[in-house]
Amino acid sequence: MTDLISVGSIKKWDPGTIADVFGISKNVADHSMSTSNQLKSLGAFEQWSGPAADEARDSVHRTRRDLDRLTEHAEKVAEAARTAEADVIQVKAELKKLLDKAASEGFEIDDNSRTSRASGRPVLA
Repeated sequence: MTDLISVGSIKKWDPGTIADVFGISKNVADHSMSTSNQLKSLGAFEQWSGPAADEARDSVHRTRRDLDRLTEHAEKVAEAARTAEADVIQVKAELKKLLDKAASEGFEIDDNSRTSRASGRPVLA
């Protein structure tokens, strides 16, 4: 059996919430990239040598690699959220057109996606 999306569930979709996901993900990506770049330009290692310095450099390198991966993933999430937001806006606009057209023809489509004549009698297919 296929699960269908009802008119009522589409009405509840909130593009603003998806936009929030975009904003948060973009913030994470920007901050991760900035932190990685700051670690890249640390001056502390210029005059420091020895095993402890080597360990510290290696640790910073691993941290930068992790931050770069986080940046990449957060950017992908932000891109997907931006696309989803546009898709939700489009689907909701198309649904409104459909509901308006049905109403202009004397039909009503309820939140459970059932169609009836304005009199309330169900339409039989």
